[in-house]
Amino acid sequence: MSSGRLRGKTALITGASRGIGAGVARAFAIEGASVVLTATDGPRLDAAARQLRAHGAGLVRAVVADLRDPRERRRLVDMAGPVDILVNNAGVLGLAPEALWRLPVDVFEGVMHVNTTAVFDLIRQIVPGMIERGSGTVINVSSSVGVKGRAGWGAYAVSKFAVEGLSQTLAADLHGTGVRCVVINPGGTRTDMRAQAKPDEDPLTLPQPADITAPFVAAAAADIANGARLDARDWLVAPVAS
Repeated sequence: MSSGRLRGKTALITGASRGIGAGVARAFAIEGASVVLTATDGPRLDAAARQLRAHGAGLVRAVVADLRDPRERRRLVDMAGPVDILVNNAGVLGLAPEALWRLPVDVFEGVMHVNTTAVFDLIRQIVPGMIERGSGTVINVSSSVGVKGRAGWGAYAVSKFAVEGLSQTLAADLHGTGVRCVVINPGGTRTDMRAQAKPDEDPLTLPQPADITAPFVAAAAADIANGARLDARDWLVAPVAS
């Protein structure tokens, strides 16, 4: 049931064609936000947008963009217009499971471009407008492997360590501006990326994306302090089936 907590807000959500991004977009739309969805898969992104509209969501826009390309990032920001909530969710796994020293340089750089550089660049372009308006929220999606290294997670883990540091630094820089940066670790979730990383895992033991959206809504609604780091598993209403 909606309480309209995000009515009048515009949210830009990256990696929104499926998985956690699509789940967060739906949760925001239910709470009254206008949502801008972006991903590289045009047909799947359009399908996600159509599904939101079919469920009675308000203004829903879909912008196909490759976040590896700085020109595409600039175009995305221009098309989104003023953004009140930025959710940096898009991510690529690279080659995983794989030992770090076996990764080709181009694979490592590709993961860092999407998972870290694009996060920085969208913040660089969007946060000044938030500061000018005196309000806004940046939500950076991290991972447990971004705070403790784990074998096989390669460039993905390194990129999430970078996101954690970027977020801490941004939160400190934002002190007193009215703009907040919050980090959310979704934990293991039933997504295509998780299945790729852990192919032997039973997906039924994991929550679905829709089950972990509560901390995202709370952060977007300014209920969470600047600099906070949240674990979505702590917000689960019901236990995961085993």
